[in-house]
Amino acid sequence: MSKNPGPFRADAIASRSANQIGAALLSRPKTFSLMVTIVGLVVAALILMMVFVEYTSRATVGGIILPSAGLVKIYTPQAGTLSHIKVKDGSFVRKGQPLFTISNDKHANAKESTQASLSNLNGKKLRILTEQRGRAVEITSSQNKSLKETEAQLTAEITNLQKQVLLKRQRLSLTQQNASRYESLKQQGFISNEMLMDKTRDGLEQEELLTALERDEIDKQGLLRNNRAEQNLNAVRLDSQLLQLDREIADLEQESIENSNKYELTVSAPDDGRLVGFTARRGDTVTGQRALANLIPLDSPLQAELFANSRAMGFMRPGAIVSLRLQAYPYQKFGTVTGTVRDISDAPISTVDLGLGFVPMIDGKRSTDEGLYRVTVELRSQTIQVAARPEPLRVGLLVDGDVFLETRRLYEWALEPLFGLRNRGAYVQ
Repeated sequence: MSKNPGPFRADAIASRSANQIGAALLSRPKTFSLMVTIVGLVVAALILMMVFVEYTSRATVGGIILPSAGLVKIYTPQAGTLSHIKVKDGSFVRKGQPLFTISNDKHANAKESTQASLSNLNGKKLRILTEQRGRAVEITSSQNKSLKETEAQLTAEITNLQKQVLLKRQRLSLTQQNASRYESLKQQGFISNEMLMDKTRDGLEQEELLTALERDEIDKQGLLRNNRAEQNLNAVRLDSQLLQLDREIADLEQESIENSNKYELTVSAPDDGRLVGFTARRGDTVTGQRALANLIPLDSPLQAELFANSRAMGFMRPGAIVSLRLQAYPYQKFGTVTGTVRDISDAPISTVDLGLGFVPMIDGKRSTDEGLYRVTVELRSQTIQVAARPEPLRVGLLVDGDVFLETRRLYEWALEPLFGLRNRGAYVQ
């Protein structure tokens, strides 16, 4: 049975199905497969990089190199003229060492005569008090020497008396034994009554001598106690006298210093350390509003103090790694100094209260309108390599610090705007 051709004729269908030019062949370049493979590998590498590679955000803030114990500024308590500089810039000083002498210009004319008279008068008083002190010590020493000799003599006499008492007691015991034996012989009729009385009388005499020796020993013991009490009393009396003289000498010295300070004032080192940054020269007029010099405390390692605004504080934590670029040494040639965040202030500080003398840079811009947080960075090295040799860091060097904050994978950073929209929508709902 034949197929139904449908509404079209068989000849028309046959003519449409005939292909007079043959099948179409598509030509493909030889490098096409290679290009597809390379693109696939690049896409796969990008996906793997987005998934597995991490990136740490950072905040760039400015700061300065300072000692960990702080930089001590030395001021003068009164205005005047800097008449003497007793140390050199950069020298090491000890606590209390004189550094500067400030002269009071108001009393410059009267200084020569008045101060000389007061100095001579106080010198005489001081010599008198010193001589009195020496004489008091000498007199007490002589008295104690005599008392010591008396003590030694009494001790020897008491020792001798104790030996005599011991011998007398032994002799008295023998005499009493002989008296008892004579009494027994008297009762037996071998001796007369007079002989017994003589022996009894000897015993009484020995007992009387023993009592006298014991009384002498007690008297000597009393004299020895009085001697030692007198020595203690002399010591107490001397201490009281010396204390009074020392107080008068101290008052006199203080008076001399006060009189001298009316015309000259000596500024001393408040602590051990190295003196740097002199701001005045001899002959300059100085006031208490300007520091004369700076003192770097001894055994105080250097640290970096960075200053960050509130935008940089979100993920900043103690222990974060910091890469410091010293402005005095271009990092492209000399590299950077690495440190660790040790401490972060809890509240911002205004730039005026910081008293830095410069405005810190934050992300390349100067911050002057808002308070800044102090970030203390502990340095891993106190030097920087300059021309193949370590160069010590200096106080006051300005730095730019890159503080490494939060670490995420690349896809998290790329999708952060979407996460932000989602969190913002959840907050609105």
